[in-house]
Amino acid sequence: MKISAEIIKILPKHRKQITEITETTLPIGQIALQTGFSQQSYFGKCFREKMNCSPREYRKNRTECRFV
Repeated sequence: MKISAEIIKILPKHRKQITEITETTLPIGQIALQTGFSQQSYFGKCFREKMNCSPREYRKNRTECRFV
């Protein structure tokens, strides 16, 4: 799967999170821990604030999620 160039450009510091979500089948909680979040819920909250969808929603259907 290709990562949207727009997202990578807008969120360079979140590149690892987006890559992990879209290119692996790792659990979201594990991605949160690997990218510096101690709680999956806080990772989800921060992701939702930037992408207007949850990490799981983004993984399932990226076309419906947009950077806010």
